[in-house]
Amino acid sequence: MLNEIKKTLTRAMQLPWLPQSRQGATAPSGAAPPKPELTTGKPPFPEIQFIRLDIWKEARTDGGIFGGLAFDQRIFRQYQLSWAPAVNLDFWYRGQPISAQSAQFFMAVLNQPHVLSQTELIQLAEVLGPVSDALRVLDGHHSYYRIESAEIGPLRTKPVMSVRWEQQKQGRRFLSLFIDAAGDGRTIHELHFSTPKDQFEEHL
Repeated sequence: MLNEIKKTLTRAMQLPWLPQSRQGATAPSGAAPPKPELTTGKPPFPEIQFIRLDIWKEARTDGGIFGGLAFDQRIFRQYQLSWAPAVNLDFWYRGQPISAQSAQFFMAVLNQPHVLSQTELIQLAEVLGPVSDALRVLDGHHSYYRIESAEIGPLRTKPVMSVRWEQQKQGRRFLSLFIDAAGDGRTIHELHFSTPKDQFEEHL
């Protein structure tokens, strides 16, 4: 099964939402961070009517697209913390619904808050997208991805999947939310908070 997952995710692994590792400046000790410009404008996802990110600035959208929406319906928008550009907030949609089988299982696990088991993570591989590369180690393969924890819980009463993981080659840690955007389990909107590994707890 994991070999099939690897094949289906080859294209997904090339997608742009994983930020490149870079050293960001931090606010001087004891000094207030610089006051950023207010970020508003077109929200990343259609179900968001308004967004205000007053300590973040928009860094980039998917290459070659206008307004963060590609011709294949992918959405990618990245924001950087104003005084620490290496701290990122990425809004991501892969542009196509997941399979009905994966959607059915995703909706089932969202029904109850709990810590996800290894078996459940394998069944959620399509939802996890590139993050599921971490599961290749179960077949004895090497992976630069490592899942630290995964659970189902509420975000303002809406059940979401929350995954903490690390991209070891880039030296970054992530907190990623996977959201059932349309209520049918097939449209997965993703929110990825990430930092260099040694700054994760500080900014989380």
